[in-house]
Amino acid sequence: MKSNGKLFAQGRCTMTKLLIWGAIGLLTSALLDPLLYFMHNQPIPLIRELLMAAGGLICFYLYLYIKFRNEL
Repeated sequence: MKSNGKLFAQGRCTMTKLLIWGAIGLLTSALLDPLLYFMHNQPIPLIRELLMAAGGLICFYLYLYIKFRNEL
């Protein structure tokens, strides 16, 4: 079987979009959720917030690695 470069490029584009959306979503929710909890006078779940921030940073670093892997 021959590998099709076009399919590979399309898969790479999909992966980068997924990673950047994951990074944006997780980092935004990690920053905005404490504000919502604070406004409702509820305790902030710090472990969940830290895990969301860590997941967002991992997605962002993987996105940068895929985008600039030929320049490393």
